[in-house]
Amino acid sequence: MHSICHIEKCSACSACVNICPLNAISMQEDKDGFMYPAVDNTVCINCGKCTKVCPAENPYEKRDSIICYAARNDNSEDLAKSSSGGIFYSLAKHYVETGGHVFGAAFDSKWEVQHVKASSITELKALQGSKYIQSKIGNTFRETEELLKKGKNVLFSGTSCQIAGLMHFLGKEYENLLTVEIICHGVPSGKVWRDYLSENFSTDQIGNISFRDKRKGWTNFMVCINDTNGALLSGKKYTENIFFKGFLKNLYLRPSCHNCEAKQGKSGCDIAIGDFWGLEKHTSDFSDDKGVCAVICYTQKGKDALDKAKVIKQVFPYETLVERNSPIERSVKPHPKREIFFAEYSQPVSKRIADFTKVSFVQRVINKIKRIIKK
Repeated sequence: MHSICHIEKCSACSACVNICPLNAISMQEDKDGFMYPAVDNTVCINCGKCTKVCPAENPYEKRDSIICYAARNDNSEDLAKSSSGGIFYSLAKHYVETGGHVFGAAFDSKWEVQHVKASSITELKALQGSKYIQSKIGNTFRETEELLKKGKNVLFSGTSCQIAGLMHFLGKEYENLLTVEIICHGVPSGKVWRDYLSENFSTDQIGNISFRDKRKGWTNFMVCINDTNGALLSGKKYTENIFFKGFLKNLYLRPSCHNCEAKQGKSGCDIAIGDFWGLEKHTSDFSDDKGVCAVICYTQKGKDALDKAKVIKQVFPYETLVERNSPIERSVKPHPKREIFFAEYSQPVSKRIADFTKVSFVQRVINKIKRIIKK
């Protein structure tokens, strides 16, 4: 199925799909639930454009930040609906209010995730909040390029590999483009997500999914699934939701996530945003458990955009941001039994995840001792 770069490197950024002049490349899912490019050799003319724009084959160099912040949206309502500090929404809101366009991740009718364009506040709402599923880029790189060439202002948000894919596809800098990288732990199998949903819910009854519900606070966020009337179907702390538990244990992340080529500013983004965990050790200004973002500006354009947005911010050293957010710089290690999990995959997947993430008695004792020492 895969022939553009080594399968262990492919991030499904879809730069190859978007660049192909004859549409000879399509994304197809493998047996483990991960998307990879497939080439139709009856159409392919071997122009080589797909390989040239592949960020896995042509990674950018590491970059240093120009300035870093702890920041949050200054609108309490927007902040409450955001996963952490609401900085993406503040930036994006400014863009659509001034006639620009925003690309980001949104749930579709089957509760899978697609990259879509938002040109109004109403459309932007669907992009708000974290989705711990890899979004399908589709033709949004082409859409972005068309808008940029028409002189339209565009904000494109995505994981580091998606931003790298976009920048390789464009092949040049655009002053009217702002790229916002979402600091990423990794992306899980789409198959595991679908199986988890189908065995626990009917997709027709689901009205909303929030991976980062803050009703019990930002540091103790919940994974909440509501029905079409707003009633809670499932609401558990993130450490107790079985799908999220497997995700955090790196049991079914994409292979390329364990050796990401786009971290440390190598995506080519203007701004990177994520959670500022551990901030309470350094300041009390933001320590109210409502959420705060770690913001890394890699370009002056990124800094200027943040200055225009309605946010409250404070400068912090880069090292402080990385202290409790290692995915900024390092890929996570795979679960030791990841290969077995997929080789012997079976349903119900919830039980299988529980079996593979079960903590032994000895480890529970060790964890308790660690918590006591920490206190």
